[in-house]
Amino acid sequence: MKTVFITGASSGIGKAAAILFQEKGWNVAATMRNPQKETSLSSLKNIRCYPVDITDIDSIQKSLASAINDFGSIDVLINNAGVYTTNPLEMTSEKDINQLINGYGPDVTAKTIYKAASDNNFRLRYASGPDTKMVFFLRGLLPFTLYNRVVQALSKL
Repeated sequence: MKTVFITGASSGIGKAAAILFQEKGWNVAATMRNPQKETSLSSLKNIRCYPVDITDIDSIQKSLASAINDFGSIDVLINNAGVYTTNPLEMTSEKDINQLINGYGPDVTAKTIYKAASDNNFRLRYASGPDTKMVFFLRGLLPFTLYNRVVQALSKL
């Protein structure tokens, strides 16, 4: 059975993706800041919820290690976690800007899975929309995807 690792699965697109993959027979590692508050996903077969703060590298690595321990491997990563602010730019702090343009967390998640994957016959490919980052495993374009993430982050400034 294949496994998908989804960040930002507590609501919206992330939660809908978790349910869709579960319905299609996948194992789902659903991550969110407060998994203890999420009961609708954790009650479904083949879904496990893990705590992740996408801005905290240790949090990402611990949740990935737990998911790989529970499911054996990760086949697909959906980097969906994100934050937003309604403040105008002049009232937005540097800390908030760094959280809003957090290319580091999604890339560390992808890199950690890439290193931990038991099947070396894949590559990381980003398919990105305005707020959602999806990563699919195929075979070897990591430098290209990182470049695209940096360009995308800079284009949001």
